[in-house]
Amino acid sequence: MLRTLEQLLEVEARDLDHALDEAATLLADVLGAEKVDAFLLEADQQILRARGTSKTPLGEKQHQMGLDVLPISNGGRSVEIFQTGCDYLHGDVDRDEREVAGIKELGVRSSIGTPLMVGTERRGALQAASLRRNAFDQEDLQFLRGVSRWIGTIAHRAELDERATRIAMEEGRRLAAEELVTVLAHDLGNYLTPLRGRLELCLRLARREDRKDDGERLEEAITNVDAITALTRDLLDVSRSLFNSVARAMATDKVSIDIDVPEGLAARGDHARIRQVLTNLLGNAVHHSPRGSTIRFVAASAVDAVELRVEDQGPGVPTDLMPRVFTRYARGPRSTGLGLGLYLAERIAAAHGGTLTLESSPSGAIFTLRLPTRPTAASASATEG
Repeated sequence: MLRTLEQLLEVEARDLDHALDEAATLLADVLGAEKVDAFLLEADQQILRARGTSKTPLGEKQHQMGLDVLPISNGGRSVEIFQTGCDYLHGDVDRDEREVAGIKELGVRSSIGTPLMVGTERRGALQAASLRRNAFDQEDLQFLRGVSRWIGTIAHRAELDERATRIAMEEGRRLAAEELVTVLAHDLGNYLTPLRGRLELCLRLARREDRKDDGERLEEAITNVDAITALTRDLLDVSRSLFNSVARAMATDKVSIDIDVPEGLAARGDHARIRQVLTNLLGNAVHHSPRGSTIRFVAASAVDAVELRVEDQGPGVPTDLMPRVFTRYARGPRSTGLGLGLYLAERIAAAHGGTLTLESSPSGAIFTLRLPTRPTAASASATEG
């Protein structure tokens, strides 16, 4: 047992299938088995798949016959071990009425199996098979039960490594996409501004010379340039909210907005940018609120600051999204925009020397925008509004 555990500890958990193949091959050698399998549940397909199989002739034959994939609905001893959590030992498998026919066709005569735990969850079954009758005894089963915990640990390590690799790749793609969009939008802006100026100059000249057709074509060209400019601004500066007006104008027949803003409140800031933040927050609230619910838009004074809260009665922000809700391209399951809105809103708040925070629960989300009432270093360049 100790020698086997030492060897299992040396298995590199870089890839789940590779790691489990190595572990299964090691166990087959120790047990004198013709085949060892580490079956894991693939819940979305309701099957048990041999993610690890010993590199033995019988193991290869099993894959050729397609017996490395076992539908839960077909039953069989592997499925039974997984579902019940009970061990299995049989020395005359071809007479076992509860074993699937394919296993018998392989020529398996003896088999032992035990549940496979990955972390704290029962995820599959670990089995050893032999072409000989009565090849295993209770000591072999006890040994298999003991090493199954280490096999589960190997699987857990491999899954964590794969998850970390996947996250790193997704982050790399996100950063590449972010850089591409930013560079594209920035470069377009550099070309569009002087282009529009030249078109306006040509338009004025056409009007002075009374060239109507040329003037109309130039006006159309300027309109198209403005549309592209608006698109680049959308990529860099604006989230796609449902409405483009302030609080009261955003109420629909789906939800109502209850506004509580005392008179006399004032904060320092750029009017257009603060409007952008509130439009985004209210637009998100309307989008995620159930029909007939009420969104509360509340303003209140705080120490050297004004707090603006948008409270909805929606499902709240998903737990996995919470840590990155203010990052670029963070999108929830029902999001339809680019995932830039909350990132830009938080950056606008910070540029004013303020903050944008989120509280979330299954009964709703509360976004709080805090703006200073006195100038700060961060807001020194902001326009008073």
